[in-house]
Amino acid sequence: MKQGDRLEVRAEGLAESGAGTVEVEGVLVQVGDLAPGEQAEIEVQSVSRHHPRAYGRIVERLGTPSVDRQEPPCPGYGRCGGCAWQHVRYPVQLEHKRRRVLEALAGLIDADAIQPVIPAPSETHYRNKASYVLARGSDGQLIIGGRVPRSSEVVDTRGCQVVEAVIDEIAIHAGACLERTKIAVDDGQRTPGGVRYLLVRTTAEGRAALGVVTRSGIAPEGLRQLVEALATHPAVETVSHFINDETSGAVLSDIPPTAMVGSGRFDERYGPVVASAGVESFLQIHRGQASVLYRSLGQRAAGAKRAVDLYCGLGAIAFHLAAAGIETVGIERSVDAEWAQRAAEQSDLPVSFLRADAADAELGQVDLVVVNPPRKGLSRGAR
Repeated sequence: MKQGDRLEVRAEGLAESGAGTVEVEGVLVQVGDLAPGEQAEIEVQSVSRHHPRAYGRIVERLGTPSVDRQEPPCPGYGRCGGCAWQHVRYPVQLEHKRRRVLEALAGLIDADAIQPVIPAPSETHYRNKASYVLARGSDGQLIIGGRVPRSSEVVDTRGCQVVEAVIDEIAIHAGACLERTKIAVDDGQRTPGGVRYLLVRTTAEGRAALGVVTRSGIAPEGLRQLVEALATHPAVETVSHFINDETSGAVLSDIPPTAMVGSGRFDERYGPVVASAGVESFLQIHRGQASVLYRSLGQRAAGAKRAVDLYCGLGAIAFHLAAAGIETVGIERSVDAEWAQRAAEQSDLPVSFLRADAADAELGQVDLVVVNPPRKGLSRGAR
């Protein structure tokens, strides 16, 4: 199999990316917007040199659509990479996700112990954080959105149905502010001082914290005008400025932010505790489902006396374990550990936090270890 090959396939499953999957000659081929059971003629776009994996695009659909297909609600579906499961009915999505857990834990746990996935109360407008890439199209038009998977192309995602409605309002507002202030946006050419990203985080009360990420060398007066314009949206509580000259694709660098409107922090409640967060802090993006997860964890941890929460962020899990009467230590390498410790000192819960790398932390005698690592997984020393 090589790039450019044409194949007729019938999707058998769903990849983590939401693409339909089919095995061809020992190679797992992933095809976007193809639901299980659907047939299509596809063109192979790329073949992995390291894994028996390939990616294809639909040239022509064959046969009838699957009964499991639905009309995606998001206008960015199929391009931004953030809505890749939306062509499949929600109950079917949940079952496929349960199957992925079964596959991952095969041989380690009885399949009957894997319960059905608890559905979210809403399929849209649940995400409480968005990271927008800023660019200019070939026609000079401002783009606020995300990169197409495996591409440097940026697609506009204003009108997104996944983020909370106020986040989309702010993205639209930001577009008007950028055009009005005429500040340069980074177009991938490493524009000195160009604005690269916009971060938006909302609280449970509907307030918003913003982060403006630029390259170094931005004109102070232009930045001030942009930030003041952004802050005119009634939901905006604080705006911070981040500098990032890196070429790795990471949204943020290690340079601490500068608060330009407000304190750069906002309050977020975790059970009985209120902690101070920044737009860059790690928080679960689905507030409603996070609450379900934390309650379930507290119930399952019953009987434990001492617990450690690795990669704890601002300590949401640690605070919930402590609220269940478990002596808990949270370990986090970022500055969030210090903010979590401040919140812990103002509570009467048996919880404390240590700013350290999970791989280097001395855990001592514990009954329970909870890990919620970054996407790359546990560091080698923490395994």
